[in-house]
Amino acid sequence: MSELYERVLELSHQAANQGIALTIDAEEQDRLELSLLLIERLAKEKALSEWNGLGLAVQAYGKRSSNIINFVDELGVNEME
Repeated sequence: MSELYERVLELSHQAANQGIALTIDAEEQDRLELSLLLIERLAKEKALSEWNGLGLAVQAYGKRSSNIINFVDELGVNEME
């Protein structure tokens, strides 16, 4: 996880510096937990706090989609406080 996180963090910094969005794809259920861990850690990065380009693609018809959206929404609210 740490090597992947470092790569995604670097991509996030590059995207933020260029003013573009970066979307983590959480549509594959077998990788969902990993995607959510990445999003959670990236949301807590102080260096990215002014960047509004981090996104998450969610499988809308998935059984857990509402829970995922609530989790990410709550994460955003907590990071804004």
